[in-house]
Amino acid sequence: MSVISGYYTDRTKLGFNYTVLSFEKNKMTLQLDFENPLIISREPVDPEILKIVVNDIQYFFTSFGKTISIENSELQKKLPPIY
Repeated sequence: MSVISGYYTDRTKLGFNYTVLSFEKNKMTLQLDFENPLIISREPVDPEILKIVVNDIQYFFTSFGKTISIENSELQKKLPPIY
């Protein structure tokens, strides 16, 4: 898991820790704790992106109960600003 910095953000200030709050067959809930939460996606034109790569796909399933494909083992989502 990593955070891709926007153009205007100092990437050295994007440190974070995470906790897995729950893990089910087709859902995982994470809590992210940023070292500097107020700089996350401060510039809406170029927000930070959370990138998650699943290395061992055998534990992750689609909504149809099939193991996810290697093509779907990476997720990227824009992070909303934290005010």
